[in-house]
Amino acid sequence: MSIVHLLTEGVPSFLLWLGKTSLMASVVVILILGIKTLLRDRLPVKWQYALWLVLIMRLILPWAPESSFSLYNLFPKTTNSSTETMFTDVGDYEITSSSLLTEDEEMNGRNHSTGDVAPVEDMVGEDTVGVENAGVRQQQALLLSEIPWLYVSVFLVWVLGVSILAFQLWKMNRKFIRAHIQNGIKEDAHTLQYLKECRESMGIKRAVKLKVTDAVEGPALIGVFRPQILLPSSVEEEFTEKELKYIFLHELVHYKRKDILVNWVMLFLLVVHWFNPVLWYAYRRMREDQELSCDHKAISYVKGSEVKEYGYTIIKLLTKRSNIPNSHLLVTAHFSSDKLQIKRRIMMITKFRRKSILWSALGLVVVATFMLVALTNAKADSKYAGLEREIIEMTKQNASLLDNVDSSIRAAAEESIHEMMRHLGKPLPLIKVETVSETNQVFFEFKGDGTGMNYIWVNADTGNLERAIMSLDLPIERLEPGLVERAEHTLQEKGYESVAEFDIPVHRHIKYDIKGLEHYTGGETLGIQTVLKQGKSTEVIFTNGEVYRISFKLPVNKVSDAKIEAARQALSLLNEDVLQTDVTDVFFSYDNFGANQSLTLRFGEAGDVFMHPDRNEIQGIRDGSIPVTGTEGYSKPRLSYGDEQFRREFSYLAEQLFHIDLKGYELSRVTKSPGSFTFEKSGERTVHMGINPYGEIIGVSRDEG
Repeated sequence: MSIVHLLTEGVPSFLLWLGKTSLMASVVVILILGIKTLLRDRLPVKWQYALWLVLIMRLILPWAPESSFSLYNLFPKTTNSSTETMFTDVGDYEITSSSLLTEDEEMNGRNHSTGDVAPVEDMVGEDTVGVENAGVRQQQALLLSEIPWLYVSVFLVWVLGVSILAFQLWKMNRKFIRAHIQNGIKEDAHTLQYLKECRESMGIKRAVKLKVTDAVEGPALIGVFRPQILLPSSVEEEFTEKELKYIFLHELVHYKRKDILVNWVMLFLLVVHWFNPVLWYAYRRMREDQELSCDHKAISYVKGSEVKEYGYTIIKLLTKRSNIPNSHLLVTAHFSSDKLQIKRRIMMITKFRRKSILWSALGLVVVATFMLVALTNAKADSKYAGLEREIIEMTKQNASLLDNVDSSIRAAAEESIHEMMRHLGKPLPLIKVETVSETNQVFFEFKGDGTGMNYIWVNADTGNLERAIMSLDLPIERLEPGLVERAEHTLQEKGYESVAEFDIPVHRHIKYDIKGLEHYTGGETLGIQTVLKQGKSTEVIFTNGEVYRISFKLPVNKVSDAKIEAARQALSLLNEDVLQTDVTDVFFSYDNFGANQSLTLRFGEAGDVFMHPDRNEIQGIRDGSIPVTGTEGYSKPRLSYGDEQFRREFSYLAEQLFHIDLKGYELSRVTKSPGSFTFEKSGERTVHMGINPYGEIIGVSRDEG
């Protein structure tokens, strides 16, 4: 993935994910606070703390299943080659679909577009696609003007915030470790014995180190992999043997529940979401509930008559305020001196009673229910959620033909078919099955709706999918959630001023090749293309969920007189009649993958000129006054050009249009399209030219760079 593509697609997508995740987490925080307020003391403190762990899970999970019970169902659903682009057919204001469609339309013997003017890319031929790849590196320079600088600026601010906070977090904890652990001293044998007794009573086998330091005013637990309990140096003077045991019980509960690890994870998430004050508040409340829950668990290890003594010890500790600035950034489990928390902890201790199984069960039900609604995403709003059932039913209907498949591979072959139908969005009836011995494949043909071919090839030995070509018109309801909204947003970003109301149905085209689809998806094996149109002039094409190309009509008055005159002079090199013709239509097209953007200026039937939107730079011209194919009723004689004559004829056009001297360029004819020629030179733009059967020049273009 190139840096330019990363900036134009990766950065906005990441910021969208970050904002959506942070917003969803904020909703979870509000719900947690609501539950705590509603249930208050009825919900055991350990389950109140468990609710915050659900928040952490919500922030960590990269994916969540859809559910009808998700709390997010309450919210509205929200979103989630240069020559070929230059010479996009805009006959009758219709934009020809992408190259992914073009190849299969050739196989089909028809074009899905209903435009009345044949696009020049058909004259240039498919061999130019390889040439386009060579020009992509140069074309990407054009995309710099399309980089969403607002998104990039926000991303840089986010990176700056993450860097500052992460550095502060690292610096504080490193300083704390050096000051309080490395310079500390081990406690005497009596204190260590108290700690050992507490460990044994709690069933903790691992040794937990104990160190005394002058730099702490209260006990603390630190370290995930090498846990250590820190005690103030005045511990023996201020605390009795029994009080020390209470302190150790409290800190060992932190160790046993892995609270240090929880705090590390939460602080890491806060670094990522540093901009969200709701999460900072949630962290503070989580730490409070963590201490309350720890007290509750520690009390369960003491006798009933000792509960008050434990409480007196806590009061003794909490009245000693900490002098450590920004102590909330320390990844420790330590006693807080916040007055409100002191009050809450004392009330919890004085009201302590061992909860019955009924209350524990209630807490479990509350947390489990909360996980169901908080850790699932909103269910996709689709009338066709039963696609899998449709596929199964269609497989039953296709059973008679599927019986012709070898039983050893039938299951795998059916799964290969199911996979393509899921991508297509609708199962199709099978009309033909045959074995192709030359390629060792089994071929399946399906009945579509006439908009394209529907073929699947699987390996004859394994049944595994090897190749597929499928096309179908679909209702919008069958599209992935948010795709239409993204199409509308993309159009608006590129300057589309009307309200997009896409035609129904939309077109879905799928291409799969186990060898890879180099020209279409950069080597990936699967290409899923969705074409949304509004009338004949507006189109948005998605490939594998990303915007591939957009095209729409612009008001003529949006184009400067200077640009129109430059276009008119360029087209007059092929058709002098254009000098007396005004611009009738203007179209904007943007190819995200080829990093190319273009304006098409149409001079009625005289032809089209393709220009860069921001510069008076010609990208190509097409003469619309002469026929592209056919000989009926055409009186002009056929012309035959040799290579050198052709070079002379074209050199003048290349110089006038593109300011390119063709000396040193290699001339080649496109084998699949005899009327197409290319001029290539290493490190330079490739120039293309098309002639009709009479030898008349009908189109000229050059790669971007």
